[in-house]
Amino acid sequence: MDNTEFQKLLNAELPLIVEETGLKLVLSYDGFEAKRNYSSWRYQWKNTSDFITLERPSFEYYRLLFFPRETPVYFNNKTSRMWGAIKRFFNRGYTDSLPFVYGLSSLTSPQLAQLLNHWRERALQQNG
Repeated sequence: MDNTEFQKLLNAELPLIVEETGLKLVLSYDGFEAKRNYSSWRYQWKNTSDFITLERPSFEYYRLLFFPRETPVYFNNKTSRMWGAIKRFFNRGYTDSLPFVYGLSSLTSPQLAQLLNHWRERALQQNG
């Protein structure tokens, strides 16, 4: 994705809904929702932080099965209590991850992480 298109996404009005076959990402002022086929995950911006991508080490064979298309976007979720420690182990220090770029096929995983960090900051400033 070129820089002009990426800037348009950074400055887009919320809510923003992006869909691709079987995938959907909804960004709003309260948080975001990620849907894949029949599963859905909802996160509030105030409970999330540190959207980042990390290169996969070669020993993570299970990642190749579950995330074959791109590097996941990892983040921390304050509400991940019971499974938080287990998720941190498998997600390399982070409690959650987004395995796909959710319909933004021209967007790279690092750009999605930057986009989510930007929208999180903007939403939190607007909500006070």
